[in-house]
Amino acid sequence: MTSFSNQDIADVLNKVAIVYQLQNENRFKIIAYQQAAEVVSTCTQSIYDLWKEGNMQDINGIGTTIANHLQEYFTNKESSYFWKTIAQVPQSVFLLVNIPGIGPKRAYKLVTHLHLDNPTTALADLQTAIENNEMSQMEGFGEKSQQQLLENLELYTKQSSAEKRMILPFAQKVAHQLLQYLTLHPQVIQCEPLGSLRRHIETIGDIDIVLVADEKYFSTIIDYIAVYPSCLRVDNKGSKKISIIVAPHIRVDIRLTTLKTYGTMLQYFTGSKMHNIRLREYAQKKNLSLSEYGITDKKTGIQHTFEKEELLYSFLKLEYISPLLREGTDEITRAQEHTLPTLVSLKDIRGDLHVHSNFPIQTSHDVGANSFTTLLNKAKQLGYTYIGFTEHNPRSKESANQVISLLQKRRLQAQRELTNTPITYFLGLEVDIRPDGTLALYDEAIEQLDYVIVSIHSSFRMDQKSATARVLKALSYPKVRIFGHPTGRKIGERDGLSLDWKQIFPLCRKRNIALEINAWPQRLDLPDVLVRQAIQAGVRCIINTDTHALIDMDNMHYGITVAQRGWCEKKNIVNTLPENEFRRWILNK
Repeated sequence: MTSFSNQDIADVLNKVAIVYQLQNENRFKIIAYQQAAEVVSTCTQSIYDLWKEGNMQDINGIGTTIANHLQEYFTNKESSYFWKTIAQVPQSVFLLVNIPGIGPKRAYKLVTHLHLDNPTTALADLQTAIENNEMSQMEGFGEKSQQQLLENLELYTKQSSAEKRMILPFAQKVAHQLLQYLTLHPQVIQCEPLGSLRRHIETIGDIDIVLVADEKYFSTIIDYIAVYPSCLRVDNKGSKKISIIVAPHIRVDIRLTTLKTYGTMLQYFTGSKMHNIRLREYAQKKNLSLSEYGITDKKTGIQHTFEKEELLYSFLKLEYISPLLREGTDEITRAQEHTLPTLVSLKDIRGDLHVHSNFPIQTSHDVGANSFTTLLNKAKQLGYTYIGFTEHNPRSKESANQVISLLQKRRLQAQRELTNTPITYFLGLEVDIRPDGTLALYDEAIEQLDYVIVSIHSSFRMDQKSATARVLKALSYPKVRIFGHPTGRKIGERDGLSLDWKQIFPLCRKRNIALEINAWPQRLDLPDVLVRQAIQAGVRCIINTDTHALIDMDNMHYGITVAQRGWCEKKNIVNTLPENEFRRWILNK
């Protein structure tokens, strides 16, 4: 059966926008398609699955016309409006616009003049044309422009062969190393990441940074950035901005500003495109104009600048909006009403309930690396008051009596190791949900546990109806308290299961089961969009690290940012509860 990834859909929408630009269509029409493409590419749910479920209306940023065309595209791709529109332009154009410095009209000019008709060979053919000086008679492509185009083409080719987007921790590491270097310069006052990195999106493309200094030092600071040890090349350099390529071929844009306009620039380059559009529309109603330099009163022409973002939002009569909420949903309306949530924070977390010890259980999954004592001491260092040990279920070749005996031995070992501990511990298991919805653990063995985390580790290609039935059956077992990494996705490796959450949420609420926000950086599952839907449905979440090695327990902050992006308050997260209340919940008493 045909399926469409979010990236496939975003690519189609961007291509339509490119065609419209070449046809000099209404600019608002072009912007609508560009916005829709960004919404789709950053959505943490499958747009195609949402369409199949009849929930396209839940997607902010996709208008009725585009939604109707998408329906047509999903139903009959090759006779759809999108397909026919894209076919009006040589397909190589859509490839060339990805090269830095090449817009739709320049790409079209190159393709038609140089006869780059074959998308498979277009890049190689373009490189040959440049090297043979075939562009010398083309207006706007002098010797210097051709050399710059060749460098940009080589950069694009290298980047295309590598991963296009980085997982959040890797991007943070690259940015952190650069920020450390920048702050060593004596004239740099401060610097901060911008864009998707500041909003903690799960994957990052380019890295954007704002740097604050006195304007008289801008030139020397830009020269300093150009010799950053990990810089492979300077892509472009101006008086207030420099773009560099750092190892291993990551683009970093650094904007310089003064302290006077720092808050303005920080706000302007942090929000998603949809958030910024809606904020501009809000400001326009007040006869104000927003830019990266300030807010201008259209009547008086006076420009207001802001050292802090909070002052900018206050000037607009809005409650301060956390960077993690700036996605263009309803945050501006809520900021007007002063009803934004008080987001859960790392200090609110009282315990971690998905921790794998090295207790010897023969399992088909990865085992933990550390003892009960080591893990509990780490929990104590983190300020927790409780911890849950959840090794994977034993392999099915073990008999019921063998499994029961093994779990009893585990409890005895924990009791011996953890006597007189100030931290409460619970003994559970992470149990596989089989394709038929049964659990990979004997019913008698479940009785030996304090709680069960149920998770899917296989058969990810099931249709939505079957996959949902599978989950509902598993959630009906006794002692199931947590649905672990619920979609089963691994970022950059596989998409999650398509599930009917309108059936799953009510059962979780009825049985008081928590949906896990798995903080392992390759999972970050439940995704933020589903987290928000869950809490709106009255379902609580739990943030766990899925620890297999001691260092993994430090990943809790990744789960926190997912919860924050899902609008979670402390009350929405069960492992913020005091120990006595949490005990009643986990033991279902």
